Amino acid sequence: VGGATKAAASGATGGATAAAVSGATGGTTAATVGRTGRSSAAAVGPAFAAASEGAVVRETRGVRARVPSIPQPGTSTCSKRKIVIGGEFGKILTEHTIPWRLPSDQSEIDDCAICLDSLGNPDSYNIFSDASRALSLSMCNHAYHQECLEALLRKSPTQFLQCPTCKKVYGIRTGNRPLTGAISHKILDVHLPGHEQHRTIEIKFNFSGGKQGPEHPHPGSPYKAVDFPRRAYLPDNERGIEALHGVYIAWDQRLLFTVGRSLTSNRDDVITWNDIHMKTRIQAAEHGYPDPAYLNNLLQELKGFGICDATISSHM
Repeated sequence: VGGATKAAASGATGGATAAAVSGATGGTTAATVGRTGRSSAAAVGPAFAAASEGAVVRETRGVRARVPSIPQPGTSTCSKRKIVIGGEFGKILTEHTIPWRLPSDQSEIDDCAICLDSLGNPDSYNIFSDASRALSLSMCNHAYHQECLEALLRKSPTQFLQCPTCKKVYGIRTGNRPLTGAISHKILDVHLPGHEQHRTIEIKFNFSGGKQGPEHPHPGSPYKAVDFPRRAYLPDNERGIEALHGVYIAWDQRLLFTVGRSLTSNRDDVITWNDIHMKTRIQAAEHGYPDPAYLNNLLQELKGFGICDATISSHM
């Protein structure tokens, strides 16, 4: 047949409802699916339900027959098969990726940026296989082998994905900040160099010592809180307040501090900063002001940890 399928419903008391299937040759086959006393909705329902299952229902003189549908040009039975992303990380990959497909125009196939191999060989690529399939990240569209993404997830302390190409974070990235700490802030009636028209936000971080957890370098061993409390400073303006909210989110997600080796004291098993750079001096110094690019750089660092503008806005 190969043509389009049409269903026409005519509703009138005592009338009939017809389902017509028009073939490629232009011919028409009529199947009466309604009789006197039956409603149009009741009559049409079974016909459309059957058609959606890949068959047309014919009913003549009360005798029903199922006629197998013929795939339309350009389709195949494989196109109806559901693609299931399995494996140990199937849940997070299903949530944040879509199966990558071979180019239909035979254009050049990109490489996976993790292993540097081609995303798929046209002779062997199997979109239904966890071992063969490539996946595209849902928001940035960068594609990688499923097995390569699984390897990244195995190395992650929590189940989040960070795109190796653009650093977009999928899921919630969390760290291993010790749980013996506290954060607070207040407004100072002083001015940071370069922000003389604004007051200053002082953020206070404080910790006590404790015992390392399984997420730390030496589980069960003690860690020490050296040189606490520590303070950081932001200008009390619009961008500074955005950054303040981002810092609080980073704190909640245990991203600001970690346990390890201090680069300043060369001591092990102490609480250290964790790659989100804070200004710890008010006056001009290595970690102080003025620094015209600092707020933009800080917000960009937070984005690298998955704390984007939308996340900050929802926190404000």
